[in-house]
Amino acid sequence: MTEPRYILSSRAAQHIAEMLTSIAAKNPKTAAQLVHDLENAFDQIGRWPHLGRARPDLTSAPLKFWTIERRYIVAYEPHNRPVLILGIFHGARDWPTLL
Repeated sequence: MTEPRYILSSRAAQHIAEMLTSIAAKNPKTAAQLVHDLENAFDQIGRWPHLGRARPDLTSAPLKFWTIERRYIVAYEPHNRPVLILGIFHGARDWPTLL
């Protein structure tokens, strides 16, 4: 059995559920596309965890950030195996505070 490349924290899973619930109520097709985009991003992060960008201006923690479709920010710990996805935030929100 192959080891997973990434895992979602409970907080990240909650973020996804909240986003999808909100989006699906207005546009199920957009929600389905977001699921696809998130899965692709998580797979890329799992394969190449250092592709993301460090943000020392936001946190001293050794985190990386990856942007999806110029709307969503994925925060993750690149040094874990599997990579730990910590949170997914909409870029229009005050995500640095939520982090």
